[in-house]
Amino acid sequence: MSYMNGRTRKKFYELLTERDGEHCNFCRIPATEKQLVVDHRDNNNTNNEMNNLQLLCRRCNYVKNSRGSEDTCERHIKETEIQINREKEPQFRKYVYDEIGKERYIKPKNLINSGAELCGISTTTAKRYLDKLCSKKGLCKMLGGRISFNEEHPLFKGEIKTYDGMYIHKKSGDGNSEEEFSQ
Repeated sequence: MSYMNGRTRKKFYELLTERDGEHCNFCRIPATEKQLVVDHRDNNNTNNEMNNLQLLCRRCNYVKNSRGSEDTCERHIKETEIQINREKEPQFRKYVYDEIGKERYIKPKNLINSGAELCGISTTTAKRYLDKLCSKKGLCKMLGGRISFNEEHPLFKGEIKTYDGMYIHKKSGDGNSEEEFSQ
């Protein structure tokens, strides 16, 4: 067979959907969220054998068949991910700090789900950010299945004045603000 026309592409799309499901073969994103294209696994557009065809979203298709140097697309994706993390992680941290400042002890699931929604990130990314916050060096910790500030952190011990450029409000047991940490 030769290059695909629109009608042929549509026929293969339907066959591939029946065979593999209507999602990207690499990242698994469904067609309801991203447009899918018929991709030739071997990059030979004349080889239209079914075992050589797959559905990919445009992003994965571009990564697989980058138009520039070998690492251009991968480098661009990594830079974009870093830029997103630089923007979203501080938003998530501020949200967590503010919520703990209000309620003192919060269920991790609430922070993950609400923080993901508020910051426009996945719950997986929110969990990863929360895991960092609750790490040995983090400003938060897990206490009895709930997240709270890590009172052993140098910020709370008075050894440092600022942390992460965030405004931190620590509440006492009676709910009154004991200290305010700011940059």
